[in-house]
Amino acid sequence: MLPSVRAQIGDSVLIAVAIGLAVFGVFLGREVVLSWKRSVRLLGPRAALRSIGMMARILYRQPLRYLYFNAPGFIPLVVFALILLVTWRADSAAAQHLASSVVPVTIAGLVILISTLISLVTMTPPVIAWLSVSGVEEFRTMKNVQKICPSRVKTLIDQASQEIEPYYWDYYHQRLTHSGGFWSRFGPAFLNPRAPRTESVRTRPGLWQRTVRNLTDIAPIVVVDTRRVSEPVMQEILWMLAPERVHKAIFIVDDQRLGANLNRGLKQAGDESRSEVLACNEKTLYDLLPNMTRSPQDLPAPGKDHWRKKVNETMTALDNLMFLIRTETTTDAALDGAIHVWEQSHPADTGSPSNNIRYSASFDTALALIKRRLPEATVALFVYTSGNAEVEIDVPDRGSDWMVYSSRETPRLVLNPTRATLLAWAKAEQGWRKEPESPADTGTQDEEARWRERSIQIARTDPK
Repeated sequence: MLPSVRAQIGDSVLIAVAIGLAVFGVFLGREVVLSWKRSVRLLGPRAALRSIGMMARILYRQPLRYLYFNAPGFIPLVVFALILLVTWRADSAAAQHLASSVVPVTIAGLVILISTLISLVTMTPPVIAWLSVSGVEEFRTMKNVQKICPSRVKTLIDQASQEIEPYYWDYYHQRLTHSGGFWSRFGPAFLNPRAPRTESVRTRPGLWQRTVRNLTDIAPIVVVDTRRVSEPVMQEILWMLAPERVHKAIFIVDDQRLGANLNRGLKQAGDESRSEVLACNEKTLYDLLPNMTRSPQDLPAPGKDHWRKKVNETMTALDNLMFLIRTETTTDAALDGAIHVWEQSHPADTGSPSNNIRYSASFDTALALIKRRLPEATVALFVYTSGNAEVEIDVPDRGSDWMVYSSRETPRLVLNPTRATLLAWAKAEQGWRKEPESPADTGTQDEEARWRERSIQIARTDPK
């Protein structure tokens, strides 16, 4: 092949690479502008500029395998040096041709620009710092939080941990294959849990404590998942219970009390911050964060505890509502009145309720309530020969994972279909999921199986 032909082919390939890099740079630049605009709008210019220096220090503490991708300025220097070395110091005719062309210089500039944009995404001032063990449930919840605040959630979760890595592929592959188009075909090729991620900050041994402290200092909201803890997470709980930090902390718990791990942290902290602690479940967290990140005035601040009061008031109101549903002597009129009062203070996105709806009158009206409040939910109704009924409501969370809420309780309640539906709905509003059953709760497994055989499953109904 003639040298001129090879040169033309080489030029065509380089031009195609340059165009591809330019298109990618446009999309990446758009993401940079949006993420920085959101962060500056929430934090203010001064706090955003202050966080740049802190994020740079945090990123340069990473191991070398993450440093090349996330550290600001690292790739541009390396790429620029390599291109100079290969292009201008080589003696071949091809190298001389490249040196006289603007295409290699353009590619070098685009690579430097893209790496700079990636660094800017990585250095986006965090609005939410996520602290938890590196587990599957924690990873799933953190990914759902990222959908609420795109590019503004930073975490130290190890996505290549032994627990997350097998789940990592399934998590992304399921979403990419359902998205269609380019990503459904080629996206899985980029799914390496050990690869650097702009939201995940790794650190060298002995530096994680300093990194966590720096991250929690610049983030206005710190979410601590206390459902499972390790010694480092327990230490992080104690740090966030300190009087100067507790106002920005949201603790995820797994029951209606504060949770065993958080209670243990409070005891070690001397219970001094108990009255200021904002603890909630996963569903309440998803409802809370969009409102907390709406404007600078809505962000947590010392002396502002309206978010904690709002969560407590909502949970207390639903507790009272469920008490009325469970009580046989509660009249339908009293229950309907309580539901109307609750809905007026917590209006649904689909519209305001009508005060003349009798939710307790029939199963259909109870389903209508679920259709308006939880439009994506499905309902399973079980009616047993004893006349008792049980209802399970499946509600998709922000990551399209199904959460199950059941009217079943221990000891079992005697409820008609309408009351069972209302109880399951109230639990779904409150966010306390159905726990796995154990033989100790329901008798032996054989007894449970026989009891199930005597039941009549009426339907699994989509309320839509």
